[in-house]
Amino acid sequence: ITHDNDVYIAGEVTHVQCAAAAPTRQYRVSKLAGATGAVDTSFDVRVGGGKVWALAIPPDGSRLYLGGFFAAVNGAPNTNWFAAVDLATGRNVIPNPDPHGNRDWVFDLAATNDHVYVAGENHRMWVHRASDLNLDRYYITNGYGGDYQALSLDGDRLITGGHFHGWEQEYNTETRGTVPNPQFGQVQWVSAWDTTTARPTFGFTPRLNMSEGVWALMTDSAGKRWVG
Repeated sequence: ITHDNDVYIAGEVTHVQCAAAAPTRQYRVSKLAGATGAVDTSFDVRVGGGKVWALAIPPDGSRLYLGGFFAAVNGAPNTNWFAAVDLATGRNVIPNPDPHGNRDWVFDLAATNDHVYVAGENHRMWVHRASDLNLDRYYITNGYGGDYQALSLDGDRLITGGHFHGWEQEYNTETRGTVPNPQFGQVQWVSAWDTTTARPTFGFTPRLNMSEGVWALMTDSAGKRWVG
């Protein structure tokens, strides 16, 4: 992922080497100069265990979100699998509250200035408030179920992809039950969300002939959405 003139990479990274320079020890995430590929050693984020599968930066460039299957970020509590760090230093921006222990592997992330969308295991999409990282609400795919695995922002629309086939149902974070007059929206492999409300746009149900689900999404310069 890029921001200004910098490139952020993640995975199971342990060392990064630029041209003839010596390898630099890194801890799952690294910040590189876009022009030269040189490692920015002032960016010092340390992800313990596992791997980082997803990165996201909101439009205001206020922070870098990390998601994946890891134990902790910079040794801070409640940073397993999802955390926010400073773009310049890699230090944790704010703690990640987790009132219900409701966290699973994270496959992808998308961020606006107001919300962070966390796509993960157990058929869930978590919607966190950017201001304090508290969980606002979450959605579960029912019917044939399936996980959310890919996210793509396009203006005020978020496209989600996964191996779900059925409907999306909103859950209340306080009661861990369905919201009053629960909303259901039919989905098949992809769905659309309105980022101004941070909720699904029901009725977006393209019919895709596949059996394994969606792992990648993009919108090209002509406005066409590609699904893979």
